[in-house]
Amino acid sequence: MKKSLDLARLRQLHRKEAEACGLLVPANDLRDELMSVLARLGTESRNFIKRMGIQNGIPQEIVTHKLTEYEDLQKSLIGEILGRLTPREPTGKPAPQDEGEAGELL
Repeated sequence: MKKSLDLARLRQLHRKEAEACGLLVPANDLRDELMSVLARLGTESRNFIKRMGIQNGIPQEIVTHKLTEYEDLQKSLIGEILGRLTPREPTGKPAPQDEGEAGELL
């Protein structure tokens, strides 16, 4: 019993140290930051594809088609990333979110 309590205290100490060093962050904060970065990357990427089309004289229909392909890929990848960052219950189902809490820590 004492060994279990010692292990629990040690885990709690490691967790506090990790939080203090910034190695353990609220998942909601990470998710928000990641979404912000991905949104900017998406915008910049679409603008890059458009500029490449114009600079290289690529017909607008082809550029539009490639933008659609890129956006489909982007949606799929972002959905996968968000799925991995969604807290889960032991059953594998997404955990209910309480807006008042800081969220799961990563």
